[in-house]
Amino acid sequence: MVRNLLFNTVIQHSLKKDYSFYSKNRKRQKGIQEQILKTIIEKNKKTEFGKKHGFSSISDIISYKKAVCITDYSAYASYVSAMQEKKNNLLTEEPVLLLEPTSGTENGTKLIPYTGSLKKEFLRAINVWLYDLYHHFPRIKKGTCYWSISPAIQDQKKYQGTIPIGFEDDSDYLDRKGRLIRTLYAVPPQVKHLTSYRNFRYVTAYFLLLAKDLALVSVWNPSFFLLIIDCIVTNYESLIRDIHDGVLHLPEPEESGYLTPFIRKNTSRAKELAGTGIPEPEIRFQKIWKELSLISCWTESYSTYHSNRLKDYFPGVHIQGKGLLATEGVVSFPLVESGGCLPAYTSHFMEFKPDDSEETVPLWELEKGSSYTVIITTGGGLYRYNLADRINVTDFYEDIPLLRFSGRQRIIDTVGEKLDEEIVSQYIDFLFAAKNIKTSFLLITPELSDCSVCYSLYVELRQKIQQQSLTGIAEQIDLFLEKNYHYHYARKLGQITPFQIVQVKDARKTYMERCMKDGMRLGDIKHVFFDVRPDWKKFFIPVREKEGA
Repeated sequence: MVRNLLFNTVIQHSLKKDYSFYSKNRKRQKGIQEQILKTIIEKNKKTEFGKKHGFSSISDIISYKKAVCITDYSAYASYVSAMQEKKNNLLTEEPVLLLEPTSGTENGTKLIPYTGSLKKEFLRAINVWLYDLYHHFPRIKKGTCYWSISPAIQDQKKYQGTIPIGFEDDSDYLDRKGRLIRTLYAVPPQVKHLTSYRNFRYVTAYFLLLAKDLALVSVWNPSFFLLIIDCIVTNYESLIRDIHDGVLHLPEPEESGYLTPFIRKNTSRAKELAGTGIPEPEIRFQKIWKELSLISCWTESYSTYHSNRLKDYFPGVHIQGKGLLATEGVVSFPLVESGGCLPAYTSHFMEFKPDDSEETVPLWELEKGSSYTVIITTGGGLYRYNLADRINVTDFYEDIPLLRFSGRQRIIDTVGEKLDEEIVSQYIDFLFAAKNIKTSFLLITPELSDCSVCYSLYVELRQKIQQQSLTGIAEQIDLFLEKNYHYHYARKLGQITPFQIVQVKDARKTYMERCMKDGMRLGDIKHVFFDVRPDWKKFFIPVREKEGA
């Protein structure tokens, strides 16, 4: 405990400068945002992108908006390919440190370039958030922590080039502080070398159970942590035996000798855990981790369901939303005293496109009660980049807007998979046309369970099709969706279960009745391809096998 307190105190002290600057300059957000844009443009005016868009002639926000239109990843794909062939000075004059994969294109994966400037922009926001946590939850300083660690992803070998692909774990965002934080990990970083997802969950559960002083959990999607919780519940007795005996029995055969130095016999902890075998999960987990103060995860939009499940397991623990932090940039983060999430105005240059206009507005012109799509310019070489993330301005805190993430623009994102409606619908239309299958109704919806999601395609057919054939088509769709980096990752991890097709009848009538029951006027109902409302299976009438045969 003394060691933990010392290290965490050192970390907190290193965060104070960024926290103080952010807190003292909220009323100067306009000047700071303008300076961020000026610095980015000046540093990169001699790049290939800068020359093409006349950066040398840009003097202010107005001239910048005239020179550069709103972009998406397609504007950068060729530059990223060239970077992998050792070409420099394309998007930024700074060297690219790594390419971080994320999802959303028809090719399944985007690779976002990370420079030293971009990492500093992330840090300026993350440091403020972390300092605030230490200040308001001082018990965190006395314990260990769990920051999400990704298991080995074999697919990364397909990326050929000289630039590394991906961060090792979340603490890599924290630069030198990350190395110090890793000494406080409850779960050793070496678990990332496990290639079996069953083994990864089991080993993570093992080390978390060992951590009597676990005080902080930081993950992205709450369903990720729920999978670990489910693994603990399912394997509780075997995990306790392994802790008691100082061994590790993996569910699947795999080389794991590198974990041996971290495995230790702890009979007292095993005895303590054995005494918590109470059926009520909220009582059990309170006893397992008595020092746990805070769980940081997504809590808004599609993540609400699973974050509420975490509240059931941990009624005395503060569940804090992460705000809007994307692979491409950080838009907002939570501060306890604000009661919400504040914009990262010291990080990137941000614009916001209102729902009813194509003209963007800057941060200082946001209006309470309005919704916007976020556009960012970063030191990593993204210029007027459309994140496709939407926010609502819920209120103001000391002259700065409180932002609430409300979802993605035409994107479905329950556990971070970021499926694009247009891409998925085009593929399914193509697949059905190729098989000469005619439909009168299609709807994809994520069906949520306690710790996973199942994507279901509800379809009404104009001809009789064997269910076996539809099952084969569902498998083809699942394989196509796995081209998406995060969908594939979530499938392997168990956050998403296999795609399924459910044949239904009277579907359009059922759909309209559901919409009207939810308060929509008949004339306002517009059928969509993605619908995230829960429990559609309770509304649709399934076709029996003999009816579909």
